[in-house]
Amino acid sequence: MEKGYSGQTLWVCPEYERERYMLRAIFKIHFMALLAIIGSLLGSLLLFLIGAYEVYEAFLLFFGLGHPSVPGGEITEATATILSSLDSFLLGFVLLYFAYNLFFLLTFPEQREDRFGPIKMPPALHVESLDKMKKTILVIIVVSLSVFLLKENMLNVDGYVWTDLFVPFSIVAISAAIKLIGFED
Repeated sequence: MEKGYSGQTLWVCPEYERERYMLRAIFKIHFMALLAIIGSLLGSLLLFLIGAYEVYEAFLLFFGLGHPSVPGGEITEATATILSSLDSFLLGFVLLYFAYNLFFLLTFPEQREDRFGPIKMPPALHVESLDKMKKTILVIIVVSLSVFLLKENMLNVDGYVWTDLFVPFSIVAISAAIKLIGFED
């Protein structure tokens, strides 16, 4: 016999004790999501720092204090560096978005109001389901690939080879997948 949540006595069948133990272990594993959350937060911070450093490098290039890879291409390379920083900030935001929503979707979702009170989440970080979060992350991946493609085209001085088509094909494939999956909105 054992006590339930409301104090009532529960009868536990001995042959189901192993299953109960396994279920308790599985339900405690959701704390492993905290590792993904902490890793995402640290990765987000790192990407924000990388983006800030790339903006700094772009200013150095623009004012002639940096060393461009192609002489005379300071402005083009500064613009490409700004685009790269935009990509870093965007990926940093994705990791922040992922960590924030993973925390609120997977750790204590039923006790959220009791534990934290009414939470005023920023509208940009608010998500209702994992499907919505996955769709948002896929869309941001498409944008990130597009920024990468634009940057590479700006800095390409050697001409194009057939392997340069991988990124545009990836953009088209992911966009088609987003449309075909038909995430619930």
